[in-house]
Amino acid sequence: MLYCVQLKGTNLNFGTIIGYSDETSNQDQYQYFEKKVGTNTGSLPVMIVPATNHLTKSYWKKMGEFAQMINNLGKRTMIAGDYHYHNYFPEGTRFLYTGASLKDRRHYAFWCYTQNGRVKNIDNLDRDVTMFAYIGTNTQYAQLYSQEKTQ
Repeated sequence: MLYCVQLKGTNLNFGTIIGYSDETSNQDQYQYFEKKVGTNTGSLPVMIVPATNHLTKSYWKKMGEFAQMINNLGKRTMIAGDYHYHNYFPEGTRFLYTGASLKDRRHYAFWCYTQNGRVKNIDNLDRDVTMFAYIGTNTQYAQLYSQEKTQ
């Protein structure tokens, strides 16, 4: 939570990332999320990242059910994964593109373009920071993720 306190001192938008595993129940992961993060998820969607490389249809379906649990808290979600599986997720779920170059932007909200970025003048964020780019206009970004919103 130290990073959250430091980030709140800046005007940077921030969000929460949770690794999703199918080795425990959705309820256990949800309770862990609530205990560790609570309502302090930032202004960006809660990003759900697969915690395995073996992604079956069953895995995507369970992850979609977990995303719905997060949505039920009033939080938006974003999936670090292929838009091809969007039917498994609640309406309005965003997707993060993680490939080397982004040619088709239609189905993705963000692009993870490097894991070696830095945030100048913020302790512990001066190297090896994963950097994301919003795919849209500045106006769209402000409407969806302005600092006044706490979803």
